[in-house]
Amino acid sequence: MVNWHSTDDQYKTAIVALESTRSNWEKETEIGLTALQHLDRERLAFIRNVSWLHVNIGSLNCIQIDDLNEDVRIVLEKFDYEQDIQVFIQSEQTGTMRPEKVLYEPSCTKTAMRRAAAPDYDSTVPVLDSEEASIDNQLYESVEALGGDTGQTYRVLFDYAASAGQEEEMSIKDGEILEVLAQVDVNWCTARKPDGTTGLVPSNYIKKVEAVLHDRF
Repeated sequence: MVNWHSTDDQYKTAIVALESTRSNWEKETEIGLTALQHLDRERLAFIRNVSWLHVNIGSLNCIQIDDLNEDVRIVLEKFDYEQDIQVFIQSEQTGTMRPEKVLYEPSCTKTAMRRAAAPDYDSTVPVLDSEEASIDNQLYESVEALGGDTGQTYRVLFDYAASAGQEEEMSIKDGEILEVLAQVDVNWCTARKPDGTTGLVPSNYIKKVEAVLHDRF
């Protein structure tokens, strides 16, 4: 037989427990929602402040840029390109006369090579006497005949440093021994050093070994 009194007591106890749980849930939910609302208020306030600062700075920059553009506009309105060109010419010109025509001067004589190699070169050096002129003529003739003596041994008469950026040229030193491989033109020939280095050298800086003049070189 069912005990209605016992069942009713259990039901009443369950209702009381449910109401207590609901009440606690309601309080906790209210606390949580209040905290979330506070966080959202702080978030919106932060976004508002940052946006305001960004827009304010951008507005100030726009004002400054506008002022600068106005200054540039005024300068451009007053700009005269013809006058600017004339000012540049007057400040940078190197002269009003055109350079004179370059005349050919023989440069493969012994004296000319000495002068070019000397650090204290003086254009007022006296004219050669007959003995020096004879030696220079012999040297000039030997340079002119170089074209047919490829494969022969030559000695360097003067130092020569290869020009910057001219990879085909070769630096040589006074007294070095070279083998001439080919005559490129009247001024240059292809030569090879004993170590195998090959390059262009001035024809008037070298002389055949068996014909080297034993003088003041």
